Amino acid sequence: MTAALVAGLGATAVPAAAQIPTLPDLDRKELRGRVGPLAVPRILPSPEELRDVEIDPELRRLVDQLDDPSFDRREEATLQLLSEPLDVRDLCSLLEEPELSAERRYRLLDVLRWQLRSRPRGALGIQMMWRQNTPNEPGAVEIVRLLPGLPAEQVLLPGDKITHVDGHELFYQDDLIVIVQSKKPGEAVRLNLLRQRRDTEGNLVTVDGRVAYDPVATELGLGSAEKLRDPETGIITPAGAVDEERVKEALIASWRYAPQAHAVEVITGRDADLLARQTREGTVDAEVESHPEIQALRMERSLIDRGQLRLNIERRRRWQLRLEDVLRRAEDPTATVEERRLLERVGERMEELIRP
Repeated sequence: MTAALVAGLGATAVPAAAQIPTLPDLDRKELRGRVGPLAVPRILPSPEELRDVEIDPELRRLVDQLDDPSFDRREEATLQLLSEPLDVRDLCSLLEEPELSAERRYRLLDVLRWQLRSRPRGALGIQMMWRQNTPNEPGAVEIVRLLPGLPAEQVLLPGDKITHVDGHELFYQDDLIVIVQSKKPGEAVRLNLLRQRRDTEGNLVTVDGRVAYDPVATELGLGSAEKLRDPETGIITPAGAVDEERVKEALIASWRYAPQAHAVEVITGRDADLLARQTREGTVDAEVESHPEIQALRMERSLIDRGQLRLNIERRRRWQLRLEDVLRRAEDPTATVEERRLLERVGERMEELIRP
């Protein structure tokens, strides 16, 4: 199985056995024989970690506009927050404030979930194959191909076997992905690898009938995983454990900060008559239609139909993330049966509204 990662600029390789760092005994004891890939570092802070957060006045100004009487101003503030690289701690600190209106809370939560899911990730620039001779023992990532036009091809070679990343032995292919994608573009990553030995004419050197390898230590400045995003699906490949953890944290944020719905949207005119008739006929689910996610989607759809809001790829991606959060909440075993069934129906209705 192969997977693709993109690498950054300014990398140099230094072939020297003495430069390969010796792993501390503690690291070896913790890693050897472990079950499962390395854990993904947590981004979402706990409430205790927010005590000393100071909110920037400009951020506070934008948040105050999230429930402005003007819908255009609310949308403008929301889009500005979505387009900026904000500190997750600042957003969580704001969401901890009890005096937030439901409108502000809902929009700010949307921004937080977006920041969690779209947080910039580092990448290397290789296609790779996992090599492991013995289960529960360290393996290596073998480079199959370098992605053309990317800086990694200036440093690494097909056939290189990466054995350590930032001093960690690799027990799973995902170990490399977790470490690399948990970093931001521009951050450095240390690689220790084995490189096929060649003579002065470029031929492979063998010892006892096997290809000989030389140790190499290198440090790479990571590039951006955005270069791996599929323009049609909007998915970064490989997604792996980092993407799963970001989805999980977005779900936790939803449970922690989502506003509670206490009111039902007031509908007048022909729409009210239609809704009343559908309710009598049993063709509409009033509980679902009053859910905040459905109300927000129907409002956006209505504005799009009237030409007051643009339907673009970014908005569709935000809708998809919100749908995924609802569907995962519907699978939460700690929720009641009634809560899960409601969220399942909400998810089905969201799919109808999102459908082109």
